[in-house]
Amino acid sequence: LGVMARKARDQLDSLGARNTRIVVSGDLDEYAIAALRAEPVDAYGVGTRLVTGSGAPTAGMVYKLVEVDGHPVAKRSSHKQSNGGAKRAYRRARASGTITEEIVCAAGTSMPPPADGEHDREVQIPLLRKGKLADEVPSLADSRELLRQALISLPWEGLKLSHGEPAIPTTLVR
Repeated sequence: LGVMARKARDQLDSLGARNTRIVVSGDLDEYAIAALRAEPVDAYGVGTRLVTGSGAPTAGMVYKLVEVDGHPVAKRSSHKQSNGGAKRAYRRARASGTITEEIVCAAGTSMPPPADGEHDREVQIPLLRKGKLADEVPSLADSRELLRQALISLPWEGLKLSHGEPAIPTTLVR
């Protein structure tokens, strides 16, 4: 895409269309966009990779049924297995606020205690209870502040745009 963007820019400029914007698309994810940052690209069309994910750094937002009426259910398909039963998720952080680990535990089980100077924060926030809003919908300003705090809490490795090991390890407590 970078070569094609440069050729398109050269051709547009030679025809006097210097204000024409260049938009690229085609299985773009954060890595592809980072690789194009030095190219004459004005906008990115992101779709498939945003929806399906492209690796560990991508937010996984897939619904998987894990329990029905208190009975655990699990998916057993090849490469799509899931652990049945309701769970709770926590983020463990240093005193500075930097996340060191994500912990997922079965509902009703005890979590290993944090080390001195560390603390845990529950990740899941109920949105609905019995079909009704569980709480007030946060304002745009509150949502922006939550995002700002979340970005500050990421370890430096979590901000890199390169493939590799997850920046925050996840531990499953059974």
